Amino acid sequence: MATYNLPTGGTVQTLRSNRPHKVIEFVTRNESGDVISTVHKNGEESLYMLASLRSADALACRIKSSV
Repeated sequence: MATYNLPTGGTVQTLRSNRPHKVIEFVTRNESGDVISTVHKNGEESLYMLASLRSADALACRIKSSV
C-alpha cells in the first residue's frame, strides 16, 4: 500500500493483511532493509498508526532536505 520513511533512516511499509476485519500489517525495516518488526492493527487502531507515520515521514523529509 505505502512506504513511510523514518527519521532514523528506516522505513515502515503498510500492507493489507490476509486476516479478517480490514487488518493492516505494518512492517518496520532498519536502514539496511532488514525486517525488525511486524505489527497487525485493525481498522480504527491503524488510523492512529498511519497518522503517526505520516508525521514521521514528513519529519524525515525535512531532515533529509536540510542536510
